[in-house]
Amino acid sequence: MIETNWTRSVVNKRIAMLKRLFKWAAAQKLVPVTTYQSVATVENLKAGRSAARESKRVLPVP
Repeated sequence: MIETNWTRSVVNKRIAMLKRLFKWAAAQKLVPVTTYQSVATVENLKAGRSAARESKRVLPVP
């Protein structure tokens, strides 16, 4: 994801989506619950602590 030049916020949103996908798959018994538990431990990227690009700040309209 970082190599494709996604911003940190987009990476975090996609990781959250994957976590929800694995939660659903575990509820449907498509994957073991332990797989979901492992995926759920993945943390979000922190600002300034990864190689992910930061998005530009959105300023309020004058």
